[in-house]
Amino acid sequence: MTATIEEQELVKEARRVGRIIKLMSELAGTSTGESVFYGPSRHLVARTERGSIVAKFYKEGERRTTELRNLATFNEINAARTPLYREIIREVGGADVPYLGLPQTPEILDSRRESATKEQNGVAISVWSAIPGEQLYAKMIKGIASFEDFLLVAAQIARIQQEGKNSKDRLGLEDVVWRAKPQTSYFLSRFQEKYLDTLMRNSGIQLQPSMQDEMKLHWETLVASNLVRAHREGYTGFYYDGNPKNHILDSAQKTIVSFDLEDRIIAPVQLSLASLMSFGVNKDEKPYLSHDNQMKILDRYLLEIEFVNAMIQGAEEKAKRIATYVSGMYAGGNYDLSTQDEFFRFLPENSVEKGRERREKFVATWPYAQLERHFAWLAHKSKFRAVGEILLSEGYRFEIENPVVQNAIEQREHLSQIIILLGQLKETLPKNGRYAQVAAGRLYDIFKQLADNQYFSSK
Repeated sequence: MTATIEEQELVKEARRVGRIIKLMSELAGTSTGESVFYGPSRHLVARTERGSIVAKFYKEGERRTTELRNLATFNEINAARTPLYREIIREVGGADVPYLGLPQTPEILDSRRESATKEQNGVAISVWSAIPGEQLYAKMIKGIASFEDFLLVAAQIARIQQEGKNSKDRLGLEDVVWRAKPQTSYFLSRFQEKYLDTLMRNSGIQLQPSMQDEMKLHWETLVASNLVRAHREGYTGFYYDGNPKNHILDSAQKTIVSFDLEDRIIAPVQLSLASLMSFGVNKDEKPYLSHDNQMKILDRYLLEIEFVNAMIQGAEEKAKRIATYVSGMYAGGNYDLSTQDEFFRFLPENSVEKGRERREKFVATWPYAQLERHFAWLAHKSKFRAVGEILLSEGYRFEIENPVVQNAIEQREHLSQIIILLGQLKETLPKNGRYAQVAAGRLYDIFKQLADNQYFSSK
């Protein structure tokens, strides 16, 4: 039987990844069994077994150029902020760590690694040194990722997003939502082209054009419009994919290195946090983070944004007060930062009432950011499954025993959470929001029907 164009493209993609895996082993001076590969993805990330070298292989060379430029800017920001940051952290008993945890180019590169930083066989590669830690995603798979790990990552995301936003002209960031006026087109094009089309192409699921149009209409009413509202209210930053695969942690030392700085856009910040907290990995057949713990992480993020703003503005005393507040609350075992009025006074305008209003608006966007990310990963992981299946059949090994099975498990969790969120929204949205209520109800029915497809019960 002649392979379809989609099947041919998948085989081509798998062969590309296979060549990259071999190249990684050559440049690291190891066998393929001694290198750790983080599963099929748009770009492949690999690490030597002892964690000394990280290599990233880009599908598009332009992405490498952007990432290296962004990384250079963030390293300059890091150098400027770290002395004061360390001074503040020492006063509250914190670890002597840098302001931002970023990958570094090894000072001495041998000829193999030098050559690997250039284009080889049509593949763009970057090579960095990494801390001797463990990827957050790997810790989640093992069930050992702690709540404190997520707090550490959330603070890192806040600093990257806000510092990037502050340097938007220097980084050349594009505002993809606000073009003359805020609009939903960015989210709708991603919904159709990046998510729905990807899912159908790689899963074999077919939806009638009329059904796709209906889904898109309701998605605009319910999800895209609320993300645009968050954008209009200023909850924006440098877009950073905060998903658990992008962070290596040394939890004992409270240090972190985060990767994937390849975008140049401004977008609602809740999307990055949703990638972190809604990645499809569950624990004890429940979401890895409870709703209460998600709210605590959102609060830490909000406060960390104010800490970053204080650092940017040179408001040293405010930065110290925020650090002292967080340290004192956490030392007392209270991770619920918003139980005290002082939390709200730290937010803009130094008003408890206005601070509460700001937090409520920020949290109100959370379900819609989760829906957007859950559907995005549901789609992307259909491709990860398809490519992974070919690679496994050819004998390649990854950081988990079987990425095809793992991605299928995660897809089911994404789908389950989409249905739960839509069910909650259709029951709790106010009656005067009739269009949103109808959209939530209809999307709920469609995703429930989608969940019955055999594709989601296989593997």
